[in-house]
Amino acid sequence: MKYLLFLIITFNTLSYYKNEFPTDYIQARKSFRNLFPNYKTFRVPSETDKDLTIDYSYHKARNSRKLLVINSGIHGPEGHAGSAAIKVFKEKIFIDLVENNISILIIHAMNPFGYKYHRRFTENNVDLNRNQAIDEKLFKTLNAPYNKLKGILVPQGKVSGYRIAFYKTLFSIAKKLITGMKFSKIREATAKGQYHDPKGLFYGGNKLEPNSEFVQKLLRDKFQGKSDIFFIDFHTGLGDRAKLHLITPYFKNTKSKELTLKLFSNGSHYHLTSPESKGFYRASGDLLGYVNHIAANDATVISLAAEFGTLGKGIFSQVDTINRIILENQGHFYGHESDFVKEEIMKQYVELFLPEPLSWKIKATDTMMKLFEGPVLKWALQK
Repeated sequence: MKYLLFLIITFNTLSYYKNEFPTDYIQARKSFRNLFPNYKTFRVPSETDKDLTIDYSYHKARNSRKLLVINSGIHGPEGHAGSAAIKVFKEKIFIDLVENNISILIIHAMNPFGYKYHRRFTENNVDLNRNQAIDEKLFKTLNAPYNKLKGILVPQGKVSGYRIAFYKTLFSIAKKLITGMKFSKIREATAKGQYHDPKGLFYGGNKLEPNSEFVQKLLRDKFQGKSDIFFIDFHTGLGDRAKLHLITPYFKNTKSKELTLKLFSNGSHYHLTSPESKGFYRASGDLLGYVNHIAANDATVISLAAEFGTLGKGIFSQVDTINRIILENQGHFYGHESDFVKEEIMKQYVELFLPEPLSWKIKATDTMMKLFEGPVLKWALQK
């Protein structure tokens, strides 16, 4: 009997963790709307799909100076983890925050096209986390290292296979390293953002995407009168596998930095991470930069990119990450030699954002709980 009870509890526990992660965009959107019946919707203009929406829910607390913002899915397939985080948040601490007079804004699937069709980028091939312009100068930015590596990063012709391409990418990068190019420059070329190659990687666009215009306007509106802001943008990909890196590219002011370090000083389940850390990078036109720009000068702002690691941050893992992004982009624009190759490439690509093993999902979900029930709740309760 005890053994049977153990099996039932184990099965229910595993089912819980598995079900926290939606299987696709439509299921995730339905779940969000069920969780927050007061949701509102922005329909993203599209040439191919008229049912792409950014949904959001805003709970306005009376006379509150505090605002918590959770953003998800700025990179399409990262929406799986972001949707799971939103569900955990609602189940664990939403009521506590409401009862403590905290205003709450939750944004679901900032990039619904990418989420639905398994692309990091929008329908226009724009990386929304390189598109958050404060002014038009961003779109004139030149990424010189990108031009030097474009032959590696943007191959033309149909994709012939994953494994051969990996060794080809590895060999090409090794040659660059031998000739004196630092790996940090290769990361910068690949991921910092570029604004002159519309079919290339991490293209930031030549103007604000409709998604960006909407979210920027929404944030400006909800930031009014708020002097204490906690902003979390959920991602997957970078960092040690199954660990949560809380990336801190900006501190609004000294008190913002001090509060961030205080809240996360004892976190064994998450790691405050500078974008200059090994395996990471500083991006252009990112959402956290925009958040810090529009917050009042004297506001206390905690702004974090919550990044759950997938492949790891060793050199081979970083090359594998680059290779998967290269092949997905190449296949998107030039096709694949067979349906089998396409299926293989897309499987590897989705795994970059949502690893298949249940153990990864269990670790990620547990860490989400500890993040919300720890530092976030502590921030909400402090006077």
